[in-house]
Amino acid sequence: MQEKFKHWNKYSLEEVQEIWDNSLITFDTNVLLGLYRISPKLSDLFFELTSKIKDRIFIPYHVAFEFHKNRFNVIVDNYSQLSKLKSEIDRFETDVQKSKFYNYLSSNIKRLIDKDIKAKIENIKHREAYYKSLEAKDSIYEKLDQILKDKIEERPTEEKLLQLHKKGKDRYSKKIPPGFQDSEKENGNKYGDFIIWNEILEKAKKQNKNVIFVTNEKKEDWLWVLKDGKRIGPRPELKEEFHNETSKKFQICNLENYIFSIAKLIASAINFDSTKKEFKFESLFENNFLKVTLPKVENNQQNNNLLQLQEEGGNIQKMIEDIVRKPEIDENQKKLLEDLRFRKKVIDEQITKLFSVKVNK
Repeated sequence: MQEKFKHWNKYSLEEVQEIWDNSLITFDTNVLLGLYRISPKLSDLFFELTSKIKDRIFIPYHVAFEFHKNRFNVIVDNYSQLSKLKSEIDRFETDVQKSKFYNYLSSNIKRLIDKDIKAKIENIKHREAYYKSLEAKDSIYEKLDQILKDKIEERPTEEKLLQLHKKGKDRYSKKIPPGFQDSEKENGNKYGDFIIWNEILEKAKKQNKNVIFVTNEKKEDWLWVLKDGKRIGPRPELKEEFHNETSKKFQICNLENYIFSIAKLIASAINFDSTKKEFKFESLFENNFLKVTLPKVENNQQNNNLLQLQEEGGNIQKMIEDIVRKPEIDENQKKLLEDLRFRKKVIDEQITKLFSVKVNK
């Protein structure tokens, strides 16, 4: 049974190691464009590590095309994202201080919240200066050009593209991954993911190699997503198709996992804790600070109250997780943890009441 359904099982630790040791590596458009959004510290780390394994890199032509088509828009959009993030932080700070529960918070929690908010605002100021420097001199593009020189696949012919569009249309109608979730796109790029997939398959066949696809994609037409939202790698259908076409293995990871895995592979002495903190800040851009999904309720005040509580609860949960991760916790931190858990319980009860009101209407 295990052999017949091997693609529906996660790779073993030995298989994962073998994949990282011997695979070709390629990047999605969102990763290359993402280098303009992340901190210079992270982008420098990316280039430092990738330059040491660049003989294993290839880039599908369609990825490079989409990157060039969107590069300048991303640079311009960075300022808009910073402005939105700053507004979210300001609103969060105001909501916390206006909360009727604010006075119940211990002085330690208040100081922790204040310190965290000030640090994020300071990071935004530094990021604004960095983005301005990229407009004057695009150092990201220059470094990419050095690493990716002669790494981009040949442009598909118009005839080939027409064939892929026809095949993609048939696959999408049958919900065959990847890309079928883009079937409603109207910008002429609905088959982009499938074109990239086809280029990956062709490269793997030519080189007789496993492939690691580094992407920040979260859609279920690429990733195997469980009911709780946990992502456990590429969809089984993709692993099976890749193996049937190439007799090799296909793996997916995001940029953060790529950096940590390559650092481990080449025994690079990076600071894992500080790098994780850098990525944690980057998640604010991705999630628009504290992204929440609200139920549709008729009472706007209920929506506002629920939003405030969910934001506050999410922030406190992160504080709890940060403390729990520490190898040792002193008495002051234990007291802080107790306060945070009590506060989180109160918030959860308030959220439950608001949802109950909504349901009973």
